[in-house]
Amino acid sequence: MINELKYLLPGIDFERDCVINDAGHGPVLAEWFRPEPMPSQEELDSVTQLAIEAENRKAIQPVTRRKFKLGLLAIGLLDDVEAAIAASGDRALQINYAEALDFDRNNQFVLQMSQALGKTDAEIDALFQLAASL
Repeated sequence: MINELKYLLPGIDFERDCVINDAGHGPVLAEWFRPEPMPSQEELDSVTQLAIEAENRKAIQPVTRRKFKLGLLAIGLLDDVEAAIAASGDRALQINYAEALDFDRNNQFVLQMSQALGKTDAEIDALFQLAASL
């Protein structure tokens, strides 16, 4: 339940926003102090897999610049990524790509570029796993 709530409501404060009880049968959302409606058990259940994937994604370790670029090369995306970055006109993105010593899976620029290239979270996760192995 905790991961599902974090997924649905990033920034939730479990000491201030709600009360969760566990009487030995698993956690139960007992009280709700936020302005939006309390999520139903069905809503929480519907995002369980997404919440697990998001938590797992946080554990992906950064990779060095060399490994990241070799990973992109191995999957045939190096030229596409570099062309998209050059064409973006986004100086911050260009500087971050050119000067980064390592690449973090959850960095906003990695997320921005993955969206621009139409890549799924699973594809980007696989890229980082491959890069880490090189």
